[in-house]
Amino acid sequence: MITTIDNKAIKAVIRTQTPRPLMGAIVMLRHQLASLWPVFTSHIYNEICQYGQCVIISEERSGQSQLYLEDASGKRLGAVADPLGIAQRMHEKGVGKIKFTDSDTSSCSAASIEKTLLALLSDGFQPVPGASLYCLDDIYTDTATEQGLPILSDTTYFEAQKTREKSPPPPPLSAQEFRSLVQKNRSAANILQIFDLRVAPHYSRSELRPFIIVLMNRAKDFNINDRNPDSAIKIWLAVYSLNISDEENQRIILTMMDVANRFANNLSSKEDRNIKAAIKIWLAIYKLNISAERNQRIMLTMMDVANKINEKDVESAIKIWLAVYSLNISDEENQRIILTMMDVANRIKEKDTPASLSIWLAVHELNFSNEQNQRVIRTIMDVASKSKEFCQEALDFLSGEPDFSTNPYFYARIMAGLNYYLGNFEATIQLIDSAQRPEPSLLTGKADALRKLRRFEEAITISSAIIEQFASRQTLPPEELDALESALCCRGYCYLEKGRSNASFIQPAITDFEEVVKIAQRNNSSVPPRAYTGLGYAYKALGDQVKSQQAFAQALETDPDNVKALKSIGCG
Repeated sequence: MITTIDNKAIKAVIRTQTPRPLMGAIVMLRHQLASLWPVFTSHIYNEICQYGQCVIISEERSGQSQLYLEDASGKRLGAVADPLGIAQRMHEKGVGKIKFTDSDTSSCSAASIEKTLLALLSDGFQPVPGASLYCLDDIYTDTATEQGLPILSDTTYFEAQKTREKSPPPPPLSAQEFRSLVQKNRSAANILQIFDLRVAPHYSRSELRPFIIVLMNRAKDFNINDRNPDSAIKIWLAVYSLNISDEENQRIILTMMDVANRFANNLSSKEDRNIKAAIKIWLAIYKLNISAERNQRIMLTMMDVANKINEKDVESAIKIWLAVYSLNISDEENQRIILTMMDVANRIKEKDTPASLSIWLAVHELNFSNEQNQRVIRTIMDVASKSKEFCQEALDFLSGEPDFSTNPYFYARIMAGLNYYLGNFEATIQLIDSAQRPEPSLLTGKADALRKLRRFEEAITISSAIIEQFASRQTLPPEELDALESALCCRGYCYLEKGRSNASFIQPAITDFEEVVKIAQRNNSSVPPRAYTGLGYAYKALGDQVKSQQAFAQALETDPDNVKALKSIGCG
């Protein structure tokens, strides 16, 4: 039998001009093929014509050679009857597969297939020494010429795959020999391969104990000396999969938890790879899905570590939060993680602007819901509106590190807002214009920037388009509600400015501000303070001091620190 350890294919050549003594046998075989194999040869022919390829496979099953067909995608078409012993003959010739192929289906013929089978059953099937791969029938004559093979009218080339002869298993290792090999080996995959081939098949579970100790010690080495937690995890999980005993499995889990917790507790911002290692180990244990209690304990451990370090090392805390979120335990749990992150960001926003922004950006990237994403944007803009120092720090941070290529809308919205609050109105307009598809919430920002530049007509045009788009709808989602209210406020303030020289614009301004109040109430939303301050200014322009003071007071109810309202009622 021909054998090979890499299972490469060989070239075979069929010569149908067989010696005279065999001609009688060939005639008989041809007759048998015609009566016993028409369906078989037809099936191969149809597969070649339709898909360009068909393979016949010989496999040994319970000491018997069985014949199978396989299509071009490698899918088994099932076992077939083999009355002529094709599978056995392939086995004797050392051929596991014969692949019939065709690059031009119009040239393929069932006769070519019959010729191949006849040759296989006779002595016409012979390997061609030194020939490289290629396949079936005279349609491949050009390729055969390139390969240096003879081109004869009675010769067909095709691809045949050698069978694999199983080599004897390697001898077992003693515990001492195994330890020596493992200590020198820096690859967990190689170590486990040695264990699988030369240890596990030769020893009982109880006899594996000294080898398990060697593996566990090497895993410890990978962690401490090699700083390679991935290799350690591979070994732990491989040992766990052996399921030696409940006690052994428990010992492995406790070891993994202990290492992960030490990585986390020794954390400093300069040792980021420690927290990454801890996360990898926690997640590896979680994915074993030992029990709901164990999984809950891992999740709580991770959240506890994140809560302890969040103000000292925000980046590491974010990594842990995102890892817990990736477990997707439940929507409620995911919401809890997001609320925790938002709470920390709000708490540290004044003393560490970049850190708070990193958290907000991470929450936004989770894309938990559109409502949550808008909440992140509103939070950042709310903080920005009250602190120019925050705006400048945020602008510096966002202009550097983060990559917004996957979310240009978010980038434009935040950067435009920061520039707006810093008084960079031209930059605001340029950022919004650069957005490929400006959303209404972005366009209201452009309208406000134009208003600040006293380009009132342009601002009114944009605002009016947004108002027309949404005004007829009774209820709106938060993002569209914000856009409509902002557009009405922007147009109202434009009318107020124009009312300085033409009083006829004051009443349209009041109409817009009052519409904001109605829309907010209809949607069970709080009224934007700027709508009340706008009403205060409008009534003041009309000389109605009572309504003016009432409007300013309502603004202060919503926003007690509203500077414009405080000044207008004499408290600023």
